[in-house]
Amino acid sequence: MHSSTGSFEMGKWHLSHHRPRIALEYFRKALRSCPVDDRRELIKTLFYTGIVLKKVGLPSSALKTWLTARSLDKRSYAGKMVERYINDYGMLRQMTSELDDWNAFYSVQLKKYLESKRSRKIGSQGEKDMIWDLIFEYWQGIVRSDVLRGKSNSEKLALFTDVEIIFPYFSPPEEKHEIIHVDFFSRSRISADDPCPCRSGLTYRQCCGRIKCDEELLYGLF
Repeated sequence: MHSSTGSFEMGKWHLSHHRPRIALEYFRKALRSCPVDDRRELIKTLFYTGIVLKKVGLPSSALKTWLTARSLDKRSYAGKMVERYINDYGMLRQMTSELDDWNAFYSVQLKKYLESKRSRKIGSQGEKDMIWDLIFEYWQGIVRSDVLRGKSNSEKLALFTDVEIIFPYFSPPEEKHEIIHVDFFSRSRISADDPCPCRSGLTYRQCCGRIKCDEELLYGLF
C-alpha cells in the first residue's frame, strides 16, 4: 500500500464520521502522493475531494475538482457529478436560470474590476460590498430592460462582457489586453460552443473557458 492509499482511506474514514475538514487534509495528502500514472487512484481521490469541498462550503472548488477528474475519464463518478451540478456558463448550477445569469454577470464584472487593480485583490469588506452593490445596480437595469429574453447563453455572455461599468478605482486602472483563445492541436481559434481542447467532452464555455466565480476570483481554488 503506497502512502496515497493510506491517506485516502483515512480521508474516507473521517468523511464517514462527519469530519469533512479533517478528511480534506487527508485527501490533500493523498493527491500529493498519488503516482502520476495511477489514473484510477487519482480519479477516485479527486471525486471524494470534491465531495468534501462541497461539504465545507467550497462548491466551486468541488466543481473544478470534478472537472479535472472528468478530463481523465468522462464516465467516472466525478464526470456524473459535473453533469449534475454544472450550468452552461461552466459554473455551479443555481436554483433558477435567472440566478445562473446573475452569477455569470457578477463574476464577469468582478473579474474586470480585479484585473484593473495592481494587487488583483479586494482590500476590505467595505470595498467588496461597494463593488457588489454597483454591479447589482447595473444588473437590475439589464433585468428591467428584458434584453436577455430569448437569448442563448453565448449571446448573454457576449452581452455581459460588453457591459462597461465605471468603477471607483483606488489606483489608476491598468491597460487592458484582449485574450485570444486558441486550440494548439488544430491551430485555430476557439469559440465558446466548440468542444473543449482538453477532451473533457464539454463545450469550451463549460470547461477550460468557463467563467470563474467570485470564490475563485477572490480566494483562489483548492
